[in-house]
Amino acid sequence: MRGKHIWIIVGILGALLLVVAFWWLDFRLARSTTRSELHLSAYRSGDALPAEMVAGSPLDYAVVDSGPLARTLRGELLDELEVDPAFSRVSSVPPVDYSPHPFAWIEAELLQEIWTPFYAAARVSVTLAYASNGDLAWRDDPVVRFESSEGPIVRIRATFVFENSAWGLLSVDGYRTLLAEQMAGETHQLLRDLLLQPERFGWTR
Repeated sequence: MRGKHIWIIVGILGALLLVVAFWWLDFRLARSTTRSELHLSAYRSGDALPAEMVAGSPLDYAVVDSGPLARTLRGELLDELEVDPAFSRVSSVPPVDYSPHPFAWIEAELLQEIWTPFYAAARVSVTLAYASNGDLAWRDDPVVRFESSEGPIVRIRATFVFENSAWGLLSVDGYRTLLAEQMAGETHQLLRDLLLQPERFGWTR
């Protein structure tokens, strides 16, 4: 009888350890599929692109802390951007209205999430605002306006919507890291294309 009680205690402790592992550790061994949709609005003042929009320019970015994905996305995005030679220097900065360098403001929202240790699915929205002159005070304005004295400026509004599903063995943090990696990849590509492929936005140098 005593031995039976010991095995029950061991089983309970083992179950608790599994719960802790799946909730607090970052691991995954899984396959996933993702569908993404991009809504993009691009604005430019002046006849030429700004001098800041060339390869080798610095970039500041802020990931607004609006949910469980923000911290992970902030780190994943820095890992991608700081090794890209298209940017001379990349800095994660506080969410303010103005930066002295080209500036990207990023918000991630977890719209829907289903998680089990063996299957997970999520719908995520990423909103990005970009200003080549570092001034993002306009980002919530319904209409984007330019002053004639401001010179060449580029402003971007973009929204990515990701729908992901994954199968395998994965913790909560492991799954959210997977989502953040995919969001960082799409955001990185858009910011890179601003410098290297302006024709994607209908512009020429």
